Amino acid sequence: MSTLVCVVDDDGLLARVGETLSNSSEVEIVPSDYDPTAIAELVSSRHIDGCIFTPMSPDRFIGLRRSLAPAPGAATGIRCGLLWKGADAALAYHKLAYGVDDVIETACSDDALRCSLEKFARGSELACESLLVSTVDVSFSIVHGEIRCVDEIDEKIIRLVSVGFTDREIGDILHFSHQAIRNRISHLLLRSGLRNRTQLAARYTVESIERGKKLGP
Repeated sequence: MSTLVCVVDDDGLLARVGETLSNSSEVEIVPSDYDPTAIAELVSSRHIDGCIFTPMSPDRFIGLRRSLAPAPGAATGIRCGLLWKGADAALAYHKLAYGVDDVIETACSDDALRCSLEKFARGSELACESLLVSTVDVSFSIVHGEIRCVDEIDEKIIRLVSVGFTDREIGDILHFSHQAIRNRISHLLLRSGLRNRTQLAARYTVESIERGKKLGP
């Protein structure tokens, strides 16, 4: 059974999540207030697979991420899932680019919410995948396609993403705000039919290899 920390300040939503998962054999919910110290102690005292939370400011989210830092030697980090009413593809792409691991739609039936929470808890696929594929040509693959840049800034951003720089680091290098970088990456993903930064970096690598083949020895 997976264990999720639930940082939700909406009592009605918290009750609904608890009731929805009350008969689930896959997920256990551990409610918690937004208290980084208390969350860090919780993470250190028991196995936690993920954290679900409602919208919060960037500063609070960063604090939440830090408090969820896994114990030294842990195989994987603790993932964060954002509970959102009325999520769409643009929102999902933006939040995934920002650092949220998944977006869980709450404007749905209890059964659909339970399925999404169980999917997030398993971690093998995205709960928001149906949102993302609805705007992406399902026949598209990483090997076939094209990154659609609008200017040389986009091209520079892609190169930096491909070698692992964060949005903030890219902003410092190119003299843009990190929010502007996030927005550009989100637009790049949408224009190019890609789902996340990993696919963007992979597609850039494929294009670089193809360019090298065309140039020849």
